[in-house]
Amino acid sequence: MRGLFLRALVVLGLLVAAAAPASAKRQPGPAFGDCASPDYLARFDERFGAVAYDCVERLRLPVTTRSGVRHIRLLHDLSADWLADEAMLAQFDRGVRGAIEQLGRIGAFDMRDVTILLADDFPPREDAETFSNFAGWTLPDETGMEDECQVVIFLLGPGGGAEHAAAVTAHEIFHCVQKATLSPELMTSHTADGKGGAWWMEGSAEWFASAAAPELSGFQRRVDAFEEASPDTPLHHMSYRAVVFFWWYVGRHGDAAVLPFLSGMAAESSDRAQTAAMAAALPDADWLEFAMAYLDGEIQRPRGAPVSFAPWQGDTLRWEASRTERRPQRPFVIDRAWLECDCGAWAAMAEPDEAHRVRPDGGDWGALPGRIDTRAGDPDAWRLAAINTAGSPRDLVLDLTLEIPCEGCGGGALDECLVGRWQLTGGGAVEWMRRELPPGIELPRAEHAGGGVTFQADGGYRGGATDWSATFTQQSRRGVGRLDGQATAVGSGRWSAEDGLLTLCPAHETLSGQATATFPDGTRARLPVQAPPPSGPLTLRYSCAGDTATTTLEIPGARTPMVSTYTRVG
Repeated sequence: MRGLFLRALVVLGLLVAAAAPASAKRQPGPAFGDCASPDYLARFDERFGAVAYDCVERLRLPVTTRSGVRHIRLLHDLSADWLADEAMLAQFDRGVRGAIEQLGRIGAFDMRDVTILLADDFPPREDAETFSNFAGWTLPDETGMEDECQVVIFLLGPGGGAEHAAAVTAHEIFHCVQKATLSPELMTSHTADGKGGAWWMEGSAEWFASAAAPELSGFQRRVDAFEEASPDTPLHHMSYRAVVFFWWYVGRHGDAAVLPFLSGMAAESSDRAQTAAMAAALPDADWLEFAMAYLDGEIQRPRGAPVSFAPWQGDTLRWEASRTERRPQRPFVIDRAWLECDCGAWAAMAEPDEAHRVRPDGGDWGALPGRIDTRAGDPDAWRLAAINTAGSPRDLVLDLTLEIPCEGCGGGALDECLVGRWQLTGGGAVEWMRRELPPGIELPRAEHAGGGVTFQADGGYRGGATDWSATFTQQSRRGVGRLDGQATAVGSGRWSAEDGLLTLCPAHETLSGQATATFPDGTRARLPVQAPPPSGPLTLRYSCAGDTATTTLEIPGARTPMVSTYTRVG
C-alpha cells in the first residue's frame, strides 16, 4: 500500500510538471464572447439570433491603450459567398491594421476589446452608417459599462469598390475609441437627424478613416457634399461632411489634439450648447483661419492624400456711393463674398472685427483697411471670409464711405497756391452769425477745436473734424430761453480753382451732435443736431498769396457775405 501511494504521488507530480509549462504559455486573453452562441450574436443585431452563422475568426490583433492591451478581432460567416473572395477580406484586414497604425499617432486613448462582425444575410439597420457599398454600425453604450465594443459591417451589394471596406472598418473602430475615451453623456449628444454632437462624432471618425487609409479616393464625396452645403449650413449640422474641419484642425494642431478637442464638446444636443462649446474650444482667430484656408483651397487630407476644393465664391457686393451693408451671419456658417468699390478714396469699416477677414486677389488676409484709395493703387476688390462664433445670429456690418471720388469738379483746373493744409484764423461762421442774428438772439459763447482743410494736388480735399460748442440766448416777454449745443463736422470731396473762383464738390459731409433747449419756465428738451447730405457743388470767391488765403461766400438773404481767412500750416 505504501508503495502504491508513493507511486501515485510520483505520477501526480509528473502530471503537474507536464501541465505547468503549457499553462504558463497561455496568456490571459480578452473577454470576447462566443461567436458560436446565438445569444451572443443577437447582441450585434437581434436578427443574428435567427440565422445560421458559421463563425470564423479571421483576424485578432493587439492594441496598446492607456488602460492596457486590448484586441481587435474580425469575424465572418464561412458560408457567405461574397466573403469567399480573399481580396475582399484583405480590405477589411487592411482597415484594421491601418486603424491600429493610426491609433499610434493620436496620443493617449482608451478602447475596449473590439469585435467586428461581417454580415450579408440581411439589409443594414436603419441607423447604420453607409459608405459606398458598405454600411457600418457600432453598438451604443449609454452607460459606459460595456465590456466589449461590437461593430457590424453589412455588405450592401457586389457593386462599388472593395477598398471602401478599409474605410468603414477604421471609421467604426474610432467610434469604439470615442465610446471608451469620452463620457457617455458626450456620446449620446447627437440626434437622429444628424445634428447635436453628430458633427464631431462622425466628422472625426471620417478623419480617422481617411488617415488610416490615406490612399482611398472616396473621401472626395465628403468634400463635394461639404462644398454644396457650406454657404448656408452651420458646421454643427454637417455630420460626416465636417471631416473637412478635422482635416484642417489636425493640419494645424496635430493628430494628438483631436481627442482633447472632442472632450471639450457639449454633452447636450441643442444648438446653443454645441455652439458655446465650439466657441470655447478655439479662439475666433482659429475659426477664421479655418474659413480662410477652406476658401483658399489649402486644406489637405492626412499625409498629403489628394483632394480638391472648388468653393463657391459668394455674392459680389459693389459700392458706387457711400452706403452700409448689413450681412446676416448664422452661427458657424462660412460666409464669403467679393467687395468691390468704384474709383476713389473710401473710408471703410467692418464690425465685428473678430468675425471677418478680407484680402485682395493674390494678397494676404487681414482686417478691412480703414481707408481704401484706389487712386493711389489700393485694390478695388477684396475677398471676404466671415464666420460668426456667437451663439445667435448677428449682422456683419460693412460701411464704405466715398470721401473723394475720381471724377473732376468744376472746370478741373487747380491753383498750386492752394495745395496744402490750412487752418481758419479769422472770420468764419461764428463772426458771420453774430452779425446776422436777428434782434433778441445773442451768441455769448462759441468755441471750436480742430478743423482745417487740406487741398490735395490730385484734386481731392479733406476737411478735418471740427468740434463746435456754442450757447444761444433769446429774450422774450416770458423771459430768457437758452440753447446749448455741441456738434462735430467733417467733410471731403474734390475741388478746382481758377479765375478767382474756388469750387468744392462734396462727396461726404456730416454734421452731428445734440443741443439742450432751456425754456423760460425752466423746462428742458434735447434736440438732435444734424445736417442734410451735400446737395451739390459750392462756389466761393477766393484769393491766395504765400501762406494766406481768403474765401468769400455769398449767402442769399444775408446782409453780409461770410469771409474766412486761412493760414497755411502744412
